[in-house]
Amino acid sequence: MLVALVVTGMGATAGALGPQVYERVLALALDGLRPGSAAPLPGRPLTPEDLDPRV
Repeated sequence: MLVALVVTGMGATAGALGPQVYERVLALALDGLRPGSAAPLPGRPLTPEDLDPRV
């Protein structure tokens, strides 16, 4: 399920944000597997405007 979430979730992300979103989701998933050794997520948090430019 975790691998499917990371892989299929990336198909919904297009354009320039794709690599940033992929790195953050992957880092979050891996940190969830290693509690106690969490690291800061790469990049910046996405805004509603990043996800839907019509907002």
